[in-house]
Amino acid sequence: HRETLTKRKSFVGQAFEALQMAGYGPASAAVARATLRSKVQTPHMQQFVQDWQQTTLLARTGDQDALGRMEALRTALNTEFAPYSDLLITPPLSLIEVQQTLLQDDEAMIAILPATAQAGEAGGINGLVIAITQRDAAMIEIPLAWSELTFDILNLHRSLDPGSAEQVAMLRAPLSAVQGDQHNRRAAQFDLSGARRLYDAFFGAPEIAAIIGDKQTWTIVPYGETLGIPYAALVIDGAVELGGTAQDLRAARWLGHERALQIIPSVTSLKSLRTRQANIDKNGARLAYVGLGDPAFRGEHGALPAVDTVMLRSAASRAYEVQDLPRLAGTRREVTTLATLFADENTRILLGVDANETNVRALADDGILGNADILHFATHGLLRGAFEGLSEPALALTPNLSNPDDASDGLLTASEAAQLSISADWVILSACDTAGGDSLIGSGLGGLVQGFFAAGARNLLVSHWRVDDQAAETLITKTVATSKAGLDKAEALRKAMKDLANDPSRDNSRLPNSHPSIWAPFVLIGSG
Repeated sequence: HRETLTKRKSFVGQAFEALQMAGYGPASAAVARATLRSKVQTPHMQQFVQDWQQTTLLARTGDQDALGRMEALRTALNTEFAPYSDLLITPPLSLIEVQQTLLQDDEAMIAILPATAQAGEAGGINGLVIAITQRDAAMIEIPLAWSELTFDILNLHRSLDPGSAEQVAMLRAPLSAVQGDQHNRRAAQFDLSGARRLYDAFFGAPEIAAIIGDKQTWTIVPYGETLGIPYAALVIDGAVELGGTAQDLRAARWLGHERALQIIPSVTSLKSLRTRQANIDKNGARLAYVGLGDPAFRGEHGALPAVDTVMLRSAASRAYEVQDLPRLAGTRREVTTLATLFADENTRILLGVDANETNVRALADDGILGNADILHFATHGLLRGAFEGLSEPALALTPNLSNPDDASDGLLTASEAAQLSISADWVILSACDTAGGDSLIGSGLGGLVQGFFAAGARNLLVSHWRVDDQAAETLITKTVATSKAGLDKAEALRKAMKDLANDPSRDNSRLPNSHPSIWAPFVLIGSG
C-alpha cells in the first residue's frame, strides 16, 4: 500500500509540473516582470531582462531570428546573469515545495487545466484538476467535454451579467403589488443546475473532496477557459428551479458563502507574490489608502458610441468621447466612505476633475503610489473594443480637454498602468469588466489585471460584470473594513458577500440581494 501511495504521489507531482508549463500565461508573466523589476538595479541588467522577455515572446511565435538570439541570451544568462536565471526562466514548482513552503494548514490549492478545443475534438482527455494540501494531493480528469464546459461557462455568465445600467436599475426596482405577490415574485433567471455541474466537475469528485473539504481557504489556479469563471457563484447544493424566488436563492449552498476563495494566475505567481509581500518595508512612511472616483463625465446613457477609427487616433477626439461617458455619481460616496475607515491614517482621494491621468502619474512620480497600501479606482472599466479604436482595456478617468495627448486622454490603459510603480497590498477596481479579457471564453485574466500585477500590486479586487452601485459600495466597504480588523482578505470578501445575500431589503425585485448577480461580481486575485 505504501509503495502504491508513493507511486501515485510521484505521478501527481509529474502531472503538476507539466500542468504549470502548459498553463503559463500573460498574467503570470506580468507577476514575474514585477518581481524582476524589484530585484534588478543596474541599467545593464534591466536591458538584458527587457531583451530576454521580448525575444522569448517572439520565439514562442516561431520567429526564426528570435530563436537564434535566444541561444546567445541563454549563454549570457548562464554566465553573467546566473543569479537571475530562476526569475527569468520561471521553472515549475514541485509538489513538495508547494506543500512545505507555500500552503497554510487551512489552505487547499486547486489547479484546473481544461483541454483545448482541438484536443477535445481529437478525443483526448478533457483536462485535469489537481488538488493539493500540506499533507496530500489528488488528481482527476475533468468529467466534462470541452464543448460541455464552455457551454456551462457561457450560460453562467449570461445568468449573471445584467447588461446595461438601465437594465440593472429596472431589475432592481420594486415590483408592483400584483407582480410582488408570493406566487409571481420570481427572481431573474439563474441556471443553478449548470452552476452545480461546474462545481461537481472541479471540486465534487470523491478524491478531490476528501482532501479539500475541511479547508476553509481555497486558492484556485485556473487556466484556459476556466480563468473567467466566477467561482463564488458555483453551487454546492440546492434543488432550486430555474428562476426561483429570492428565498430560494438564499437557501442554496453557494461556494462563495462557504469557502474563502482567491484566484492566482499561476502556481509560481503565488510564490512570487508572497515573497514580494514579505519583503515590503512597513517601517517607512506609507499611505493607508489612495482613492479615485466620480470622474467628470457628462454623458447620460450607455457607453462610448462607435466612431471612425481614424478619428480615434487623435487624443483630442478620444478625450471628448471619454467625457461623454455617463457619470458615476455613486462612486464619490464609495471612495469617501472607504476613506473614512482610515480616518486616523494617511490617505489621499481624487474626485471629479482631479481624478485624472496627470494626477495619477504625479502621485507615481512622487513615490506616493509606491507607498500606498490600498489603491482604489471607482470608475468605468472598458474592454478592448468597447468602442472602435480602443485597442486594449482601460480605466476611464477625467480627460484633459484643453490640450490632450496620449497621457491625458482620459484612458488609463493596461499598458500605461503597467508603467506605474506601486507596492499596494491590494488594488481595487470597482468597475465593470475589470477581471475579464476580451471575451467570456478563452481570453483569461484581463489586461488591467496583468497591467497592475506588472506595476507591482500583490492583490486585486476586480469585477466580472456590471456592478450595482449600492451593492459595490457595500461589498467593498465591508470587505476592506473586515480585513482591516484582522481577517484574511479572502475571508473578508466571503463574509461581505454572504452578509449582502442575506439582506432581504430588495426581495421584492427581479434582482434581489440573494441573486449572485448582486453579491458575487467581485473576485480576489492574488496571494491573499
